[in-house]
Amino acid sequence: MSALIAGGVIALGGIGGCSESSSSSKDVVPDSGYGTDSLDSLGGGEAEEPEVVVEEAPVVIDQGADDTEPVDEERDWERARESQSLLGRSRDKAKTLRNSIQGGTDEPDGGLAVTRPEEEWVGTAGWAWDMPSDWRMAIPGAGRFGEMYIASDFGAATVTFMKDSASIEQLERQVGSMVVDLIGSKVTPRTKTFDVGGVSVKMLSLEGTYVDPSAKGGANEKPFYAVRGVIMDLGGWRVAIVMLGPETTVVNNTGLFEGMVRNMYKD
Repeated sequence: MSALIAGGVIALGGIGGCSESSSSSKDVVPDSGYGTDSLDSLGGGEAEEPEVVVEEAPVVIDQGADDTEPVDEERDWERARESQSLLGRSRDKAKTLRNSIQGGTDEPDGGLAVTRPEEEWVGTAGWAWDMPSDWRMAIPGAGRFGEMYIASDFGAATVTFMKDSASIEQLERQVGSMVVDLIGSKVTPRTKTFDVGGVSVKMLSLEGTYVDPSAKGGANEKPFYAVRGVIMDLGGWRVAIVMLGPETTVVNNTGLFEGMVRNMYKD
């Protein structure tokens, strides 16, 4: 009987030992090496944003010329090279000269100049022209060595001074082509010639519709315009002085324009 009780006690003791061992194994969390951050994210915590990796552009090694289309600058260079023939150079030069002569008349390209009376003159090749007091000096546009501005209620006019190695005949054609008649035909200018200080001066007068040379398809045509232009040979250079603007403004200032030319002097 006592042996039976002792066995029962041993059995109960064994059971108790098993219970402690099980409880101890539940409390110990094996170390996974990853910490508890992953568990926190599963529990609804904020996940870290993935790092953005910016890939660098690959380095391209030039393997020589390819068949790709050249950039705009290269195309412009090709066109310039193609126009180096005598005919091409003459054509390009005529276009540049025409655009210079037929600059805008609404306002000076570069704005008005702030000048003192002693600075209000234009000169080149040893000659000078004084500006009439009713006009304003303007900052010369491209291709001009001088420019004046005439304000008027009838519309502003400009007086441009240009020098070129072109012949007198070429300059006459350029000035004569600045306006056309009502049906788009060439206007024949009225001309007169006079001498100033041993220099032969030819003056051209014409009226018609001004056609902006920079516009396409006849855009920006301005009817009832007029031109007064003088052309002279100053030795190594030919000089053209052109007044362009609304007809009334030009007619009202023709006397001042011609007087300025006739009073030109050695600089």
